[in-house]
Amino acid sequence: MALLVACVVGACSSADPVSTARHDGVATTATVVTNAEVYTVNAERSWAEAFAYDNGGTITAVGSEAEVMARAGKHPRVIDAGGHMVLPGFQDPHLHVPEAGINEAPCFMDPDQTLAEYEKRAAECANDQPGSGWVRAAGASLFNLRDATELPIGTIERAVTRETEAVPDVAAAIELVTINAAYALGHDDNTGSIEVGKFADYIIVNQNLLDIDLEDIHTTKVLLTVLAGKQTHRSPRFTGVND
Repeated sequence: MALLVACVVGACSSADPVSTARHDGVATTATVVTNAEVYTVNAERSWAEAFAYDNGGTITAVGSEAEVMARAGKHPRVIDAGGHMVLPGFQDPHLHVPEAGINEAPCFMDPDQTLAEYEKRAAECANDQPGSGWVRAAGASLFNLRDATELPIGTIERAVTRETEAVPDVAAAIELVTINAAYALGHDDNTGSIEVGKFADYIIVNQNLLDIDLEDIHTTKVLLTVLAGKQTHRSPRFTGVND
């Protein structure tokens, strides 16, 4: 699981010097992800064929392969997604409230419970706090969750298949762990979707989550994980990167 933590930085102006890297012995100023089903989680353009980002990890173009390649400059580094789905990187939307007074009358949890028990308790807490968009709780111990094996994609499946209060569809579940989570953290201007000006935080997965049976979502494999333009995980089965 790659935990994406967005950093707040200023956007570079066109007057800034262009950084270069070398790929196959040739100086490059951009990376282009092509041959992809890019689900941008951007309401203005939900799907794209390709996108590009500079060596600082900022997305510079999103669109068709022809559009993106035309804007990528000479000799871009190319990542061939192999026709696979590309998603924005998943975000960790929990917040550490600095003052206990903000969390007035929280719901307390036993520090020795399992993840399943915490989830059940959270549902009980939600019922006790009607009208709130948040569950105010305290006491849970992260040390008891170190042995949890479920990947973030598995939570999407559970969100859309649970019997009560299920998320309406997979697209909405994806939004919960990408753009909505980034909004909760106050970083939606920098991450959470694949848009020009945002960080190149994304994953490539081996199947389209919107096209498969809901019960098969948990079988999805992450082929590549990139954080702010830097590769943090690559599956041995993914051959689209030629470093």
